[in-house]
Amino acid sequence: LVDWLTFPGPAFAPDGTRLKKGHKVQYELLPSSLARFNPANPDTVIYTGYGMERCVQFYSLSQKAVVRTAALTHWATAMDVSPQGHLLAFGCQERVVKLMDFEEGSFQDYTGHSDGIGSVHFSPCGKLLVSTSRSSIHVWDILLQ
Repeated sequence: LVDWLTFPGPAFAPDGTRLKKGHKVQYELLPSSLARFNPANPDTVIYTGYGMERCVQFYSLSQKAVVRTAALTHWATAMDVSPQGHLLAFGCQERVVKLMDFEEGSFQDYTGHSDGIGSVHFSPCGKLLVSTSRSSIHVWDILLQ
């Protein structure tokens, strides 16, 4: 084990209703934590999770500290990092795929799914993004470069 991060258990569901302590079924419905290494900087782990605010954080393994935080508009259910390391893709239950250029702080939304996003993945060249939901698979051109 090199390092670990933990988050306090949330008190509220994404819809704002209070979670009952010890109610396992309610907690199983919450978005899970997501983490990826940054290909451009392998010392950095990029992560988000429901025990945090609606944000993505950049954690330096060498500094053992969060070095950057960026706000998100939705709870992420899927996440990937572009091969170049400067773009992040997020999927959410609200049927939106969000592309974030974290160097500039800009976002681009992709809509078209009929249900929540289950996965997002960049192509090896970083020019395409695939997103999946229960009923569809979409392939998108990446306009932010």
